Amino acid sequence: MLDVRSWDSFERARTRLAPVFDAASAQNPFLAWDWMSAYWESTRRSGERISLLGVFRGDELIAATAFRLRKKYGAATLVEFLTEGRSDSQGIAGEQSLAVANAILQHLRTRGLNGAVRLNEMAEGSPMYEACRLAYGAEAMTCEYPCPYRDLTSAAPPESSSNKSFQKRIPNYQRRLEAFGRVELKVLDFDANRAECLEWLPRLFALHDLRHAERRNAWKDERNREFLTDYARTAVKSNLLAFVTLLDSVPVAFDLGFRCANKFVLYIPAFHPSFEKFRLGHINRAMTFQQCSRLGIDHYDFSRGDSFAKRVWCHGVIDNYSCTFPLGSGMPSRLATYALQAPVRLKAWLREHNQTKRIATIVEFAKGPQTKAAKVSADPARLRREAGPLRYSALAGLPEEQMTQLVEFVFAQQCKESAWQVSWPSPDLLCAKLTPEGPSIEITC
Repeated sequence: MLDVRSWDSFERARTRLAPVFDAASAQNPFLAWDWMSAYWESTRRSGERISLLGVFRGDELIAATAFRLRKKYGAATLVEFLTEGRSDSQGIAGEQSLAVANAILQHLRTRGLNGAVRLNEMAEGSPMYEACRLAYGAEAMTCEYPCPYRDLTSAAPPESSSNKSFQKRIPNYQRRLEAFGRVELKVLDFDANRAECLEWLPRLFALHDLRHAERRNAWKDERNREFLTDYARTAVKSNLLAFVTLLDSVPVAFDLGFRCANKFVLYIPAFHPSFEKFRLGHINRAMTFQQCSRLGIDHYDFSRGDSFAKRVWCHGVIDNYSCTFPLGSGMPSRLATYALQAPVRLKAWLREHNQTKRIATIVEFAKGPQTKAAKVSADPARLRREAGPLRYSALAGLPEEQMTQLVEFVFAQQCKESAWQVSWPSPDLLCAKLTPEGPSIEITC
């Protein structure tokens, strides 16, 4: 018989629960006590409550988890695992068994709350997945984005022919990129050299802003950046690693994530959009795989997502599911459950029937007929930002030396606007070529 006890404060639960979470963080970084407490402090001001649960067998603590409770849809309470990620391992520290999962679910159902529980990214076959499937039926489970991974050992399964063909082209892209300057990979180990890595972090965020200039992204939110920066500064052991591609000492791509024993978990990737034609993100990833092998990392976890950039390198995927169920039998609970299930199931149906790209095309068409070239030519400042070093096809008639100087000048301007330090020259005679009246008005990707 298992007993579940709860706490409403990290400080009150620290003595009993912290050792269990920190032991589990050796396999999953999001279970570290420092990470969870930092995450909670960053969200506490939004009015959310917290519930820390310990699962006991007699007097022995065998598992622990943390939930956040927030008001949603009026009087309904939404219960979720405290931090984002796979709930089979991230949500529960300690013993992973069907008995533990059932004890946690039973505790949630008997707390007297009106609302719904939403458990995301449960790996198929995990204890929590099986507990939800048995309690609520297969129809309650919704397949979400998979989690791709790559095996970096010599025992890795063979690549598909299409993936192998694509990967063979990456060295050629890298050789073309080296025509612009020296290409190298820098490893930022936040635990080994914290002060230097913290100085690099704003530069990585600036690169991330260039990559997602016209896209929604959680890491454009200053609160999230402050949270990650504070965690990297104060955590006893952050496990943060970043693999950064440098072009003449300027960062142009990076993969930021966590090292857990022999595994690397990707958290934030980005690359300079001006180098998209050179497959810069893939160049960074290929060099990262080689460096991981040198560091004794033999498993690269891409985290959730189903993009081409991840699929083309992965050796397999872990299918993940979500389950939403009511906390009570009242109307608020049923309505909250329906409101949470509907969009998740709609997105899953659209992905299953390959409708997401079609909808994205319709949305882009609805934005209007203005083309990217028209937007670039309308604003000289934007021209300097968007017409990066790869977009100079209209200048092909210039002498090679002059064209190289112009490309370097444009890239230097981009770096300058992003507060990066570069040493490239900027000849005044080339400035006229950056105006709408110059030949760069016809620049195309």
